[in-house]
Amino acid sequence: MDRTKLLVGGLVGIAFVTTTILLVRRQENKRASGPGSPEDAWWVEGPGGSTLVVDDRLSARRFNGQRLAAIDVATGKRLATRVLDRSGADCEPVLAGRLWCQFTNVELVDARTLATVSTLDATLRGANLSSAVPPRVVITPEAAYAVISDGRVARIDTASLTVTTVDTAPEGAVLSLMSPTRARCKLADDVKTTSKLLEPKQLADVAQATVVQHVTSLDATARTMLARIDAAGATTWDVEGGPCQLARENGGTLVVATTNPRRRAYAVDLTSGAVSWTLAFD
Repeated sequence: MDRTKLLVGGLVGIAFVTTTILLVRRQENKRASGPGSPEDAWWVEGPGGSTLVVDDRLSARRFNGQRLAAIDVATGKRLATRVLDRSGADCEPVLAGRLWCQFTNVELVDARTLATVSTLDATLRGANLSSAVPPRVVITPEAAYAVISDGRVARIDTASLTVTTVDTAPEGAVLSLMSPTRARCKLADDVKTTSKLLEPKQLADVAQATVVQHVTSLDATARTMLARIDAAGATTWDVEGGPCQLARENGGTLVVATTNPRRRAYAVDLTSGAVSWTLAFD
């Protein structure tokens, strides 16, 4: 009888633990794939190819955090997803397919895997230097610069992680968790078109063609579109997108990150207007 009770108790315990693990994994998958609030996007060049990294704030019951997703811009394949159990992230793309990011700590992150290559403090300790003095870390494509506690400036090479000391930090981007949601698209109001487009704004980042962002209406049902305008001012193609956050040409394709979670990013052929891939969080 006692053995039977022990066996039943053990099976119940195993079932409870298994169910808990499955629920936790389901919640993690939901966080990783559900819609968020788009905050930023970064284009990173590296030996593995060009990568688009998008950053979204996640808010749910008892959880506030950030989700980073890495996208291969040639195929649209989601290479990696990283969910941070805290709000706030700021990154700057650098050489060698990496980003310097301010999370809880300042980290050097691989753009294709989103794995941490090293933290700023660990790199300084490895060079027998004192910790960095928050909050100012200056980023250039080649290196990160941080004032350490003894007043010197440490220079950390992005590719090799070699640490040297310099007198001052150069001009560059400053990592900050106080950075606002960014729109990196350059939009121009002077659009010459014969098409009756509402609120047309030209994407100044596109050199191969005249590409214009516009809306379908001026009310709450409005959808944001992207159109190509030919030399005569006529529309040659028109696709649904979202308010542009970042736009880059990749060969004959235009890759656009938007602030619309259901069209978080997409790639459109500049000639035909065919959309080759779309990143959506539903």
